[in-house]
Amino acid sequence: MKNQKYTLKQIREWMRKLEENRYRRRYMIDAKRVHHYANLGEDTDLPTNLQRKSPSTYSRQKQLAKQFKKFVREQANLAKKEKKVNTRLREGLRKLIKEELGRR
Repeated sequence: MKNQKYTLKQIREWMRKLEENRYRRRYMIDAKRVHHYANLGEDTDLPTNLQRKSPSTYSRQKQLAKQFKKFVREQANLAKKEKKVNTRLREGLRKLIKEELGRR
């Protein structure tokens, strides 16, 4: 998962699920800033079209980018675990079926 690029759509869907955004109107610019930091890193500068008029550190968007990356990693780990469980279950079922066919 090195240098994985995340789509703006993925980030917007994730932001909709956050409790803090449940009753808040979601702004596209926030998602774009999080998208920039998630893809290029928190230490990069924003392009001028994503910057606010007043100087800001964008700490909230950087924090959200870190949370989003963590969420994606956790989802990937869950998918791996689920795949392992499914393969073990299939192997066990195959073994049982072979035993039953061998008895007949």
